[in-house]
Amino acid sequence: MSRRADLLIVGAGIQGATAACEAASRGLSVLLIDRADFGAGCSANSMKIAHGGLRYLQSFDLCRSLESIRERRRLLRLAPHWVRPLACRLEIDTEPPWYRLALRAGLLLNEILSLHRNRGLAELNRLPRASFPVWYDAIIDDTERVLLEFIHAARAANPGGVEVRNYTRVQELIRRAGRVVGARIDGLGEVEVGCVMSCVGATRSGGSPVLSMNLLGDQLPMSAGGEAIGFRHPDDRRNLFVVPWRGRSIVGTLNRRYPYPAADPLRVESTWIDDFLSWIRPVHPQLAEVGRRNVRFVHAGLLPADPPASDRPMENWRVERRDDGEIVVQGVKWTTAYGVSIEAVDRAVSLLGARDYGAARSGEALPFPSYCERLGAYLRQSPDLDRSVLPGRSPLRCGEVLFAAEHEWARGLGDVLLRRTGAASAGHPGRALVEAVAALLQQTLGWSDAERRSEVQSFHENFHFAGNIPAN
Repeated sequence: MSRRADLLIVGAGIQGATAACEAASRGLSVLLIDRADFGAGCSANSMKIAHGGLRYLQSFDLCRSLESIRERRRLLRLAPHWVRPLACRLEIDTEPPWYRLALRAGLLLNEILSLHRNRGLAELNRLPRASFPVWYDAIIDDTERVLLEFIHAARAANPGGVEVRNYTRVQELIRRAGRVVGARIDGLGEVEVGCVMSCVGATRSGGSPVLSMNLLGDQLPMSAGGEAIGFRHPDDRRNLFVVPWRGRSIVGTLNRRYPYPAADPLRVESTWIDDFLSWIRPVHPQLAEVGRRNVRFVHAGLLPADPPASDRPMENWRVERRDDGEIVVQGVKWTTAYGVSIEAVDRAVSLLGARDYGAARSGEALPFPSYCERLGAYLRQSPDLDRSVLPGRSPLRCGEVLFAAEHEWARGLGDVLLRRTGAASAGHPGRALVEAVAALLQQTLGWSDAERRSEVQSFHENFHFAGNIPAN
């Protein structure tokens, strides 16, 4: 084996990205790979909220609430340009008096548990005190960007010791004497590894996974004021939230059993969107008016079921060391991913054992890079890079597209428009822009005309479920 890494991380969603960051900060050499793009799987399904664990107080799970408060503070500290305070409130007009009393008690207890919620935070990122029925969590303006920044931070923490590859599959794990010692990887051949960490979520859970869905739609009047609003569904009493984001409203979350193999490409059936719309309509008059015409995108991802045959996603994260030494990590929340990664890397360090890799850094001193500074330096190389892809019609600059391909591992239209620049994150950006970006990428990535047309078609298919693709 010509290559070696202390830690091979398979799966580069938020769990794999934070694990790479923590491992690199302790001096481990890391190889991070994903079979698709970074963050294109379950991590793409997010309501954009960094939760402080208020709902766990319903069951008096103080440990999980404290964990969420700690991890929310970590995100606010590490990524202050992308994570900011968000006012949240529950709609209680139709709730009985006992429920209002319980909410008051919960907010008071949450206030006590989160006395140190602003420790180490810049003033603009500090969370105000709750005022019934309003409390404060945080919103992640760009979850895809924060995930990429964790990957960049991993490379900065251990220069030359971290390699990252998307669209790369593990063909086979190599074992000796019952222990994983390497892997055969597409494009790399055989790689010797000290430890393998699997962060692939539902594909390793066994049984039928749960599909978790959020709808991104036209802005609802209720969220125009910038608050996230929560409801209890009148029929099944499940929680539903409406979150303002980029001039739209995110509505969710609905979970359902997923009938297809978790390892196959994700499928979202058209009828499931209709089921979702039917579920939200009884909740509020404004939601009753939402139809297919209002849906701009669907955020969907697979989670392990708990129990395996249910339609309820796993509640608690798991870090398991297999008999062959592989460490399997299953996270359940975007917010708490870094804390889970600390536990997972602790296990990896214990397994490696031969070196003093250092204690957990906990993100306190991570060299979190600045995307704006990196992009700005790139754009200054040439005036042509700073011009709009479609002058007068789009703020997206040519340099942003090329930077994504040349410096941030983008290989397709979805990589650029959904997960690097965010140009399509709030809805289809228009056929003309898609074609213009495809032409730029064709020159940079060497696509043939057939490959460019295929990329354009595949990108449009991301939006066909609602029929909301502009005519031009």
